[in-house]
Amino acid sequence: MPEKFTICLLASEVEPLSKTGGLADVAGALTRYLHGAGHDVRLFTPGYDSIDRAACGVEPVAGLTQIPLAVGAHTYLFSVLRAELPQGAFAYLIDCPPLYARGSTRAARFTHPIPMSTCASWS
Repeated sequence: MPEKFTICLLASEVEPLSKTGGLADVAGALTRYLHGAGHDVRLFTPGYDSIDRAACGVEPVAGLTQIPLAVGAHTYLFSVLRAELPQGAFAYLIDCPPLYARGSTRAARFTHPIPMSTCASWS
């Protein structure tokens, strides 16, 4: 019997939740394929406000609500929500309205940009 793995995937877009290009197709299909093969797959993606949360049964993950996150001079609160994908796989939405409640998945509409000097200090 083949070995089963626990797999963590990260993607900025996931079909059918959010889609601006081919990455969403690949992330969604790969998650469903690996889940269908019996692996424990956890896909994390931004909780954009354009996602129809009612349609995919979004629910908060216990113990992962209103978590503070400091990024440079900014402090954000985020929660993790679980959404069901087709074929029984799950995606975990990073719910942080100051970052993702922007009416679009396009970066040009980003409401609180993180200065590049802050990002450079992460490495």
